[in-house]
Amino acid sequence: MAVLLVLVGVSAWGCYVWVTGENGFDIRRFAMVGERQIDVYAVDGEVFFNDEPVSVGHVAAIPVNGRNGLTRVIGPITDGGTFEFYTEVDGKLIKGVPTGEYKLLLKVSHPSPGLGQPSPMLPPEYYDPATTPLSMTVSADQDKHHVVIKEQGELLPDVAGQNARTRSNEEQQTDKAAETEE
Repeated sequence: MAVLLVLVGVSAWGCYVWVTGENGFDIRRFAMVGERQIDVYAVDGEVFFNDEPVSVGHVAAIPVNGRNGLTRVIGPITDGGTFEFYTEVDGKLIKGVPTGEYKLLLKVSHPSPGLGQPSPMLPPEYYDPATTPLSMTVSADQDKHHVVIKEQGELLPDVAGQNARTRSNEEQQTDKAAETEE
């Protein structure tokens, strides 16, 4: 009976940690083992498309030889087209990237009207690890890595916001009148 009570107590505590814990359930916390230590190296860069700095989106790095337990490696792009990579380890973002070879994805989209899905701004090959022409290698030999991405191509039209912006005022007023009648 005592063993059953202990098991119920441990299960309840585990559920409590899982539901209310800062980073969700983490088996290392349950087993009282420390967080993983991963060596990362600073990686920053610039993104240009058709000789213009890209000012929206992010650059994602996908490890070529497996994920090594990484959730994601991401570099948010700033207004000037610059970025710095961050790696998610145990639910936390740390500045830098572990050593290895990576395929790079440019996740750049037209802004979405309302809550709709944004439409891609660049050709499809930049969004897929199997077709992207972009890559980088991070080594322990350098303290800091700088990546310059300069690509050329045709920008895709803004399909998501196209209908909302190109319809005439008359059409929009007709729609509003029809909604009011219903």
